[in-house]
Amino acid sequence: MANSGLNHFGKIVNPDLAITVLHSIDPRGEFKAFVRLAKPEKPSSYMKVMEIHSPGLFKVRIPCDRIMRVANDRNVLSVELYEHISGTHIA
Repeated sequence: MANSGLNHFGKIVNPDLAITVLHSIDPRGEFKAFVRLAKPEKPSSYMKVMEIHSPGLFKVRIPCDRIMRVANDRNVLSVELYEHISGTHIA
């Protein structure tokens, strides 16, 4: 498979940002993202919901050390990363 190394980013529609950050010397901080959920009434605890754009579509923040959880989260349909903020973390 040509992109077998990217399979674990399958739900992230633009994995380049995640790959760049996670392969840096000290990956920390958080990603700002739009997340589409199968069950919008149950957002995952590892992401902080900032806004609800429509049923099932949320603007969220996800800590870098938790971004790979989206691959195993059955409730997450897709993730579109739009910004990385270094040095921050959600409590």
